[in-house]
Amino acid sequence: MEPLHPPRSVGVDALNVAHWCGRTPQLRLPLALLAALHRRGFEARLYFDASAPYRFAADGACYAELRQHAELCIEVPPGRSADSALLRDARARGGCIVSRDHFSDHRRRYRKLIDEPGRVLGGFVREEVMHLPGLDLLVPLPVTADEAWQQLSPSLNTETSAAIPSAD
Repeated sequence: MEPLHPPRSVGVDALNVAHWCGRTPQLRLPLALLAALHRRGFEARLYFDASAPYRFAADGACYAELRQHAELCIEVPPGRSADSALLRDARARGGCIVSRDHFSDHRRRYRKLIDEPGRVLGGFVREEVMHLPGLDLLVPLPVTADEAWQQLSPSLNTETSAAIPSAD
């Protein structure tokens, strides 16, 4: 029997991933990715800039619920960079990052992390499936952020998890 290893830590550059389907960011992408990572046993967290509530205005209730779960989501204060927090945490935890960003503004400080194979992993979306070759992961995308949240919610503590109010 092989020894068990603790799950690997994954930080998700959430606004970067949210743009993998085009110019308008879609919250369903980072949420679906987070749910898939948790199902596979990864310790995963989304990192957002302070502008995220405005960028996800159409999915405001879903984003507001997500923000209530610090174990899933970090939103940095205005004037601070989510990239800095993401890189710092990945280095400290020995984890990897999901992003197509090259982190050129942070290369000097985090060169070893950025250049190490398997630490910054890109991906793409084709025919409503997110592909992450570096994690050998295919994630079928739900139609809405609410559906993505429902995929994620079984892994949450049910006492603190509330259903997302309907947009009706």
